[in-house]
Amino acid sequence: MVKSIILSISLILIATGCQDGSSPLDPQPNSLGQLMNLSSSHPIQPFLDRYSAADVVGVVDLSKIQYSIYNGSSQPVDATSFGAAATIRNASNLNEGASMENLWVNTGLLVPFDAGQYRWEAAQPSSLTVNFGSGWNLVKADTGPDYPAFRDSVQFGSAILLTSTTRGTTISKATNYVVAWSGSGTDFVSVSLLRVATEVDPTYRGPQGILKYTDNTGTVTLSASELSALPNGQYRLSVTQYEPKYVMMPGGKKLVIIGRSVHEVAVTVSN
Repeated sequence: MVKSIILSISLILIATGCQDGSSPLDPQPNSLGQLMNLSSSHPIQPFLDRYSAADVVGVVDLSKIQYSIYNGSSQPVDATSFGAAATIRNASNLNEGASMENLWVNTGLLVPFDAGQYRWEAAQPSSLTVNFGSGWNLVKADTGPDYPAFRDSVQFGSAILLTSTTRGTTISKATNYVVAWSGSGTDFVSVSLLRVATEVDPTYRGPQGILKYTDNTGTVTLSASELSALPNGQYRLSVTQYEPKYVMMPGGKKLVIIGRSVHEVAVTVSN
């Protein structure tokens, strides 16, 4: 199954993480997308909703992003970054954020920034690494006002890597382009081709990118008709692999820990 979205300027803004706040009058969340406060129009929402939300009170997003891009001075940059964020809800009222005491992912302490919202911040003293392919990822918390102490560990498959494309590749709009990748995650993959922000003309209202979701089959095709709708210029081609793991908390509730690996490269789109 492949789902394609041609991204306009407005859709790009949605895709970067617009969120809707909850109110006491909102219905109880019944999907992972709602648990994460994602807008119903967020592109990832239909795919998170493939996962069961039964007895789930929280989602932990663990990421590894590998870059092969250019900086503002057109110098090549190879880098890897790690991230962790969590949304935790009250078990008796999923519209309310819940508190967890000292929520850790491996050696990274997640910092609360809103009710039931946590994230790892690079500026803090703790460090963070998320393991893909080998090693375990520990998630733990101390006893707090809403949940007792818990700890569990998960393993993810190997991180996704583009095999069809390297930094500086030119993608022709005249023919289909097959994006290929490796990675042993067992769930779905998103493929995006997005124009570099510094090149976006705010007066241009046409498409600025392509977004596709597919089962992890190892390839997906960007068609010539999709590519021909895009302006020439500098883009970022990225593939993202999602792998969910369910862990039990005391009291029979569950957390979903999603391993998200990303590989992003700088490319040129041209006639």
